[in-house]
Amino acid sequence: MSIYSRSVFVAHKALAASGIAVSKSHLRELVAALCGFNTLAALQASPYFPEGAPVEGLLVLADVERAQARCQALMAEVKPLPVLRALYTALDTTPAVGAVVLADLNRDSESLKRLIHAEVMSAPKMTGTVDDYEARVQDMIRPNDNPMSIKVPEELARSFARDTGPVRDLEGSAAFNKDRLIASFEGRYTDAKQESGLVSVTLQFQLLSPSLFLLEDRELEFESDEDDDAVTVDDMDYQFAAIMDNGL
Repeated sequence: MSIYSRSVFVAHKALAASGIAVSKSHLRELVAALCGFNTLAALQASPYFPEGAPVEGLLVLADVERAQARCQALMAEVKPLPVLRALYTALDTTPAVGAVVLADLNRDSESLKRLIHAEVMSAPKMTGTVDDYEARVQDMIRPNDNPMSIKVPEELARSFARDTGPVRDLEGSAAFNKDRLIASFEGRYTDAKQESGLVSVTLQFQLLSPSLFLLEDRELEFESDEDDDAVTVDDMDYQFAAIMDNGL
């Protein structure tokens, strides 16, 4: 789906209800301006918007000044701010895969939260397995060792394969730091078993233009509300080392 198809429809309907007449073609031009382009044709020609759709992991920092100037050039009789506010709201609340639009750095963007939630759901832990114990065993085996000779205690295996279920809900605050090219999220998660805990997400972006940023790396940290006696990854590393030292 293009970044402007659904959002323009929603904004056009909202503006009409407010008595503001703006054509959909002009709104599409304003979407392009918010994305940092002088024209819609320029956006459509960009490799980051094939067929008008944003590539995966693309973050758009809205160029409000460019959009205001474009609005005045297209519709001198219309006040820009109500139009841009309706259009931004439509962009922020309408799912557009891979795209995030921020009108300012202080607003808690819903579209940024959607991107962060998508990254959380794509993390290996969200397959339901906290840690791949079999792969970790193989990594610790010397090249000449026979993998079949390594026996992992059943209790330890169960610890590594502990299934918490995928994250269903995220609650918290998201922010984007343009200078550091980082989007961050701090809050709480709830998994499929209705168990919850703290989650910290950091997304690192690559600068493409003053308005466009492409996701480059991600870091996720989960801390469950389990008691202190729960098995941790560090505990598992220690147990693995002990197993190997004993020649199992």
